Order: sequence, then C-alpha cells, then structure tokens
Amino acid sequence: MRRCFKQVQKIMENNNTVCKLYPEDDAKCWTLKYVTVVSSIVSIVGASLALAVIVYFRLFKDFTQRMVINLCVASMLLGASMLMSQFEDDVTTLCVFQGAAITFSVWACLLWTMCILTNIYTRVIFEYKWTNREVIASLFCWVLSAVMASLPFIGNDVYAPTEIWCWIKNDTGWRFGIWYTWHILSVFIFAIIMVHVVWVLYKKQDEHTVQDPHQIEALKQDIQTLRRYPIVYTVFSIMAIICRITNILQGLSFPMLILFSLTAPLLGSGVAIAFVIDRTTLGLFNKEAIRKAFQKWTRKEELQIKAYNVDNVNKAYVSEDNPDNDDQSTSGNV
Repeated sequence: MRRCFKQVQKIMENNNTVCKLYPEDDAKCWTLKYVTVVSSIVSIVGASLALAVIVYFRLFKDFTQRMVINLCVASMLLGASMLMSQFEDDVTTLCVFQGAAITFSVWACLLWTMCILTNIYTRVIFEYKWTNREVIASLFCWVLSAVMASLPFIGNDVYAPTEIWCWIKNDTGWRFGIWYTWHILSVFIFAIIMVHVVWVLYKKQDEHTVQDPHQIEALKQDIQTLRRYPIVYTVFSIMAIICRITNILQGLSFPMLILFSLTAPLLGSGVAIAFVIDRTTLGLFNKEAIRKAFQKWTRKEELQIKAYNVDNVNKAYVSEDNPDNDDQSTSGNV
C-alpha cells in the first residue's frame, strides 16, 4: 500500500500542471489531489472486493444479483475515471476522455440504481419480476449512458478542465441538461418510491393479501437487501448536490471542495458496504462456506460410467417377463 502511494506521488510530481484554483497555496492543491486519489482507490478496491465475493461464491444466478454486479462495475469505472488526471490546464485528449468517462460512469450508476429500485417497485406493487427483461435492462443502462456521454461532443470543447478534474465546462445549460437536472430529480423520485414501497409492503402484510405467508416474508427479505443500494446512492448524491449548490451560491469553498472530492468517487465503497452487511453475505464468511465454494471451483464433476454385461441384462428382462420359468427351473433343480 505504501509503495502504491509513493507511485501516485511520483506521478503527481511529474505532472507539471498548475493548480489554478489556489495558485498561491500549493498545500490546498495537494490536499485536494490526495483526497481525490485516496477516495478513488478506496472506491475501486471496495467494488473489486464485492465483485470478487460475488464471483467466488457464485452469487450471479439471479438477475437481481447481476444488477448489483453491474452497479459494482459502474462504480469501479467512476473511481477509475477520476484517477486519470487532476488540475489540467488545456483541453487535451486525456482531459476529454476523462470528462466522457466520468459522464458515462455517473449515468451508469444512476441507471443501474434505477433498475434495482424499479425491480423492487414492480415486485411489490404489481407482483411482476424482471426475469425475462435482463437484456433490455442491460442495453438500456449501458447504451443510454454512452449516449449521454456522447452528447457534449456536439458542442465546442464542452469537456474541459474544471475545478479538480476534467468534466463538463462551467456552463449551466450543459451541466444541468446533461446531468444535474436528472441527478436532482432521481434523488426525489428514489425517496418517494422507497417510501411508497415500504408503505404498500406493510399494508399487504397487515391485510394478508398474499395467500402464502412465506412469499411475503421472502419478498421482504429481498427488498431489505436490495433497498440498501438506492439508499447508498441517494446519500452520496445528496452530499454531491449540497456541495454543488453551495459552490454556486457562495463561490468555491475549500471545505466543500474537500467534501466533494471525498464523496464523489466513493460510491463503489458504499455499494461494497451495502453488499457485505447483508445477512446472506455475512453468512458466507465462515470456513465451511469458503471451503465448499473453493471446492466448486476446483473440483470437476466426474461422470461415472458403469459397464453392464449384456447377458445379465437379458436375463433380468427374461426373469421379469416370465416369472414362472424361474419357479419351474428351481423346482426342476430340486
């Protein structure tokens, strides 16, 4: 870990870009850089560990589990995109690529969180599962993210150096049109949907509208597991929105920039925590479960092919079809 941070510091020292935010105070610039780098690395590591657990224990058989996998991948991309560069001066190829990567990643995180929440909503309200809609949901999330990341290329140098990293330039129309309008709306919509889901679920339980009590209990357990991800996304989104609104109203504030650079890439670690604290996941962290999972990956299923004697098989058929023959042969022998 220490070697990793030394390598990061060496990359930063080789970067000759100047921090235009605080040109007379290098300490603030270095603080913002280190906070961004550490937060991004923590997010990538957290999402990677969650993915490793999912793959190791083969927790990808259900579509809901695969939605969590896609959210982990999107979170990893977000952390990686924020690691590319900081405090660029000019619109370089790397700067434009970073801006497009950040836009793609934040939209992917938003859309996959929306899919998880929509899956919860349809299961509770309409008792409908998305089992046969996986391909459509995957195409919708990833393709729409790519489309939204491509729209700024219509303009002139829309992806440009901003406060800390390269993203959409300080243009209210572009920023709210591409991201902030939908980001703010999603927070309110997610909160309303979650409240409605909890209310309907407890209403169903009180009125006993579900014939099988085990069905409502299993549904509650699934929802308790899945609802953590929209909650985590909403918490981190609120922090980012507060920072942005404060910077717009009061100008750039160093404490708010620190908070923003700390929380913006951390979605991956939040998703990992939400995944780990699940009862099902916690139940896997024991020697027996780890050993069985390891055996599933290493042990090959052996097909036991047994050879049969044709004569014995024919005798068996004869004895079954003509049971009297056995009696006669037996009496004759006697």
